[in-house]
Amino acid sequence: MKHLDNGMVSNSGVFIISDSTSKGMYGVFNIINADGETLIRQRCRANIGSTGISEDGHFAVCQALESTSKSDSCKLFFFDIKNEKLLWKKTPETIGSELNWAKSYRFDTKKKILYLIHDKSRIYRYTFEGTFIDSNLYRLHCIDTGNDIEFLEAIKELKEELSSNPNPKEYNAFIDPLNKRLKRYSDKDTKSKIHRTLGEILQLQGNDVEAIKHFETALKLNPRIGVKRTLEKLKKAD
Repeated sequence: MKHLDNGMVSNSGVFIISDSTSKGMYGVFNIINADGETLIRQRCRANIGSTGISEDGHFAVCQALESTSKSDSCKLFFFDIKNEKLLWKKTPETIGSELNWAKSYRFDTKKKILYLIHDKSRIYRYTFEGTFIDSNLYRLHCIDTGNDIEFLEAIKELKEELSSNPNPKEYNAFIDPLNKRLKRYSDKDTKSKIHRTLGEILQLQGNDVEAIKHFETALKLNPRIGVKRTLEKLKKAD
């Protein structure tokens, strides 16, 4: 190993360390026991960013950065050290369009939860099987403070979820951030999408009067926003 980085040691003495090569854009993630024996040597066709190891030395992660490799670029690798194998690799939903990598990781080995710790005290959870638990929380953060691309993608996903998961209480937290974003944008298309989403949330919550107002505004801003029939039904029911 010639270009060492991201060294960490667990309470059991098992440690991790990255090695970037001089032969191109790829790195090697090494997991080594207290006796100096290499347990796992994972070559990534990308440079390696943040890494982590559980306190007991049974699990580890490494984040591959962006590269030309379709198989490894932006992938998070999760390892079962005890059984000396890679459990999964996937592009984390939480990196967003700006490639906001997690800065560090925390492992709850009893509940089998991996915590990805980002800037601004944002923490998101994955199961040890690789399932993202905090999709709603991440979507809320994108709507509240995300960039334009993240915001538009988040309201698109939210709109799709409203019909498949009609639980009114789950969407209370989105109302204030969406109203706040209305003040930020001036283009009619984006504003119409926000008004439509607000209308759909309020309709789901039984607030038809306010829903009608948002649908009417969305329709004025964009006649093809797709709420005309819904608006007509609400007005007839009202």
